[in-house]
Amino acid sequence: MLAAVGTTTSLSPLVLLQQQHAYAAGQTKQQEQKTVQSLHGNLAKRSTTAAAVPSSINTTTSLGIAASPFYESNVSKVIGQRVVSTANGITPQIETTYIKNGTIKGVGNVTNLQTWTDTTRSPRIIYGVGQGVITTADGQDMATWIGYGIGRSNINGTITYHDVILFNTNSTGKLAFLKNLEGLSIASENGNKIIQKIYECK
Repeated sequence: MLAAVGTTTSLSPLVLLQQQHAYAAGQTKQQEQKTVQSLHGNLAKRSTTAAAVPSSINTTTSLGIAASPFYESNVSKVIGQRVVSTANGITPQIETTYIKNGTIKGVGNVTNLQTWTDTTRSPRIIYGVGQGVITTADGQDMATWIGYGIGRSNINGTITYHDVILFNTNSTGKLAFLKNLEGLSIASENGNKIIQKIYECK
C-alpha cells in the first residue's frame, strides 16, 4: 500500500515507484490514469513528511530534483529484441536492447548500452525494468545502472516514460559522481525517435 499522506516516511524513490506500480495494477482504467499522473508527487515524498503537490506546480525543482538534466540523449538504435513471456496472453513481456549516444555535463559524449523488459499492463500502461552500462567516449571510464518505471501512451502513439534510475560505479575519474546517485529519467518515444533526459534526485 502507498505511504499514507501526512505520515513521515524514509522510503527510497525506488520503493515508492514499486508501490505505485502495485497500486495502479488493481485500479480501473480511470484510476490508473490518475495514479500515473501523480508519480512525481510520490517521488518527492521519499524522505520528508508527505504532502499533496499542488497541480499548478510542474517544475522539477518543486519535486526535490535538479532543475536541469545531467544526461541527455536523442540518438538511439535498437540492436535486439525478444519475447520473454506471453503469460496469460494479456500481459506480454518484451525485452529490448538499445544503444544510445548521449552527453553528460562536465564529461562529454558517452555511450549508454541498455536492456529493458517491458510488461504491458493495459493498452496504455507499460511497466519496465532495465539495466545498463555507460561508457565514456575514450573507453576509460564506466558506470552501471538499474531502472524501474512506468510508460504511458497517448492517443497519438507517443509513449512517455518516467523511470527511477540507480547508478553505481567504482570510477575515480569523470564518472565518479555517479556512485550511488539516484536519478529521474523522463523520456518520450515516437516511432524510432527516443529523447531522454535524466535529472539528479536531491
